[in-house]
Amino acid sequence: MISFLVAAGCALTAARGDTASAVLARARHVLGMDDPGILVFTSREATSHAFESDRMYPPYLSLIDDHRVWLDLATGVERDSLAGPFGQSSVTLSDDHGVSGQRAAWAATERERGLEPRLVVHAWSSASDVRVAGRCRYRDYERVVLARNGTYGPEQLYLDPKTGFVVKLDRVEPHYLWGHVHVEYVYATWLLYGANTFGGGDVLMPTMSTRLVDGEDEITRSLNDVGHVSRDSAPSLVLPTTGIASTISTPGFLRPSPVDTVRLGPHAFVLANPGYNEVVTLINDTVYVLDATQGDERARTDSQWVARLFPGHHHVNVVVTDVAWPHVSGVRFWAARGATIISRETSRSFLERIIEHSGTMRFVPVHSSLVRPGLGLYAIDGIGSEGALMAYLPNDGVLYASDYVQTLDGPALYTTEVYAAACRFGLKPSRVVAEHHKVADWMTLVQVVQRQPIGDYPSACDSRG
Repeated sequence: MISFLVAAGCALTAARGDTASAVLARARHVLGMDDPGILVFTSREATSHAFESDRMYPPYLSLIDDHRVWLDLATGVERDSLAGPFGQSSVTLSDDHGVSGQRAAWAATERERGLEPRLVVHAWSSASDVRVAGRCRYRDYERVVLARNGTYGPEQLYLDPKTGFVVKLDRVEPHYLWGHVHVEYVYATWLLYGANTFGGGDVLMPTMSTRLVDGEDEITRSLNDVGHVSRDSAPSLVLPTTGIASTISTPGFLRPSPVDTVRLGPHAFVLANPGYNEVVTLINDTVYVLDATQGDERARTDSQWVARLFPGHHHVNVVVTDVAWPHVSGVRFWAARGATIISRETSRSFLERIIEHSGTMRFVPVHSSLVRPGLGLYAIDGIGSEGALMAYLPNDGVLYASDYVQTLDGPALYTTEVYAAACRFGLKPSRVVAEHHKVADWMTLVQVVQRQPIGDYPSACDSRG
């Protein structure tokens, strides 16, 4: 425990007569939890999507969600009505142990609950293993640090001994790409809120609640319309007895489900599961693996398929076409087994960060293109696909379009940019396949591009036939 806190930048000193029960009781008191009622507020949450941004450095893509939240301060039950981007909406009911709602996931709900200090204090007050770890200096002042085992293992709660307010929740969480990440929930700029007021009212709330991951903002919540309501004015805040999700599960797209094969040619196959398609091919005495998605377990499954499809000893080259985090989470597995990594030069430093704990990375950079017998790698390089590669298997007539053909139901910028790149390099595929699209006829893609509504973009082709 102490070594973790020191690593997080907080050197513990001895407690000064603090007891866990007294510290938590004071926190409940200053947060107005002694007289349980129903708290209601609206919030707007900006969530960083670094994992799918077009660059692996800030600024990152962010999505905005609007929430209407009711809290039962006596039971710790939260009702969250969410309105997200693209018309998404949901209603969930949760407590300290589980969540109910359509497609509700406990990992996502628990992450959101950490933004509300009252829910955090409620959970810690109900735990039987809370203890005082000591005191340390955080955000310029001395704090009391409590410790317990939470959802992901050891975690710490920082409270201000001057006032009793919660300052930070601190823990380490497992991560599919990085192994583990340091997570902090920081509660700052406390003010009095009331219905339709800012800075005046009867409810103390942090103006900013932020979830930081390895020091970078992941979720930032801002508040509006905070107040108390009577129980008979609130919607139901009783969890159902069935349909409760209470275990941390991997999101569906990251689950390394069983892999099926689709033959593309004598020595080329799609390795497909519900999350991702990848392509493997044997050229001369080298196996090329086009992308390494879904982490170590999927990569291990892929390596077993490689051994089955291409018996004997072959060197493996892994082509990283796009560095979105789920797309590269199996790279560490291959690098540790001596595979050569081929990707855009602009991806090198990010891939080195992923692989650094597994040894030295053998790396072959691609600038505009890299052509070898039986395989060509080409930069897509549209405005939406900078830094990405696509792969062409000329002997099989197949273009592997990375993540950049997601639908052929209608025009899309990505699809048009793939077409433009194929024209630019003079490629003549008969079929196309991508990470999230099954094998399709190339002419279907051409016909979709012809419906592109934004003028003559791309201009790289003399014709669209």
